[in-house]
Amino acid sequence: MNLNESYTTWVNNPTPENYEVFGHDLLSYIKGRIRKVRRLPYDLKVEMPVDVVIRVLAEIQQYDAAKSPFSVWVNYKIEHVVADLTTAYFDRREHGLFDNREAPDDYRGIEAKILLKRLMETLSVEEQRLVHLKLEGYGGEEIAAELGVSHEVVRKRWERIQKKVTKSCTIMSHFPSFCCTTGCKVV
Repeated sequence: MNLNESYTTWVNNPTPENYEVFGHDLLSYIKGRIRKVRRLPYDLKVEMPVDVVIRVLAEIQQYDAAKSPFSVWVNYKIEHVVADLTTAYFDRREHGLFDNREAPDDYRGIEAKILLKRLMETLSVEEQRLVHLKLEGYGGEEIAAELGVSHEVVRKRWERIQKKVTKSCTIMSHFPSFCCTTGCKVV
């Protein structure tokens, strides 16, 4: 049974069995369509079908069968969710290491990557995890939830990390362009 048929069957006879068939067909259809999207990070391809299903089911009352087949309406929802989540995904990557600064251009340079690797080696495993989450764009509350600690603990750890990074940048002052843009003091 295809998606349009299973949707029609479920609408005409809304039994749990028909709903399960419809849900299975909907998820299979969405996964197939998302697999075809090029240049989409793997983790988004894995998580996105669930987000599309949620959006479709939340907005299913808006579907008008007189305007288009159900699968065309679902494609429209897929396109919008893909656009929204892809934008959000890549926006998260644009944040700088420190809250009040943009990511510096030099950050992408090889010297900055070496410096960042060296700095990460000076941090504990917990601190490294916090930095990774911060670089992925997570906010304080999200990091707290991810690490299973309070927001206050995250804030204090972040302050300690910033002090360590500032101290390390001072020592490694041969990378002044990176250190200046991240707020480190170059001596």
